[in-house]
Amino acid sequence: MSTRSENTGIAKKVGHAIVNAGNLPGQNPKKSIKSAGLKHSTDQKAVREAANTRVCGEVFGIESDVFHNSCAFIQKVRQGVSGNVLRMAVEEIGNRDFFVELMGSDSSNFSRFYKKDRLNDLQGEQILDTLRVFVLAREVFQDKNIADDWISSPIVALGCKPIELCTNFEGRRLVRNTLAKIERGEFS
Repeated sequence: MSTRSENTGIAKKVGHAIVNAGNLPGQNPKKSIKSAGLKHSTDQKAVREAANTRVCGEVFGIESDVFHNSCAFIQKVRQGVSGNVLRMAVEEIGNRDFFVELMGSDSSNFSRFYKKDRLNDLQGEQILDTLRVFVLAREVFQDKNIADDWISSPIVALGCKPIELCTNFEGRRLVRNTLAKIERGEFS
């Protein structure tokens, strides 16, 4: 299998067909594959692979590979995360109070983090791990607004809002596991 970049996202060659698995709003890679004329039973593996293709580029000012590859994640933590990443996350997600709590700060001096060229490793890892939850939610729901609503709404299976669990490692793991179940179609 080979891949090639296009202006609209990532195109993936599946057999003889090129399937767009890019990041166009509202685009469903599974539908793109079906419209490319792939057979239903023998091509199920191709459907799964293309649907699981991750979008290349940047998310929150960081290469998206960092959120999907453990080695890239560790390397980014070691290189350092700038306060600008935190600023971009607060602006895009829009929940400043959540990030104030995540960073163990208070609201009056929180903006000092934005000015740092490099946050300490623990802070950087916390931010990246938290953003990984948001990235996964957007991939599972294939829509930023739906994902953000899900993260901010009470979920019976979790006993609270997912965002309330995202201030510590174990809570983020629980939310990621719940998202993985949703992605697999397990809604219990």
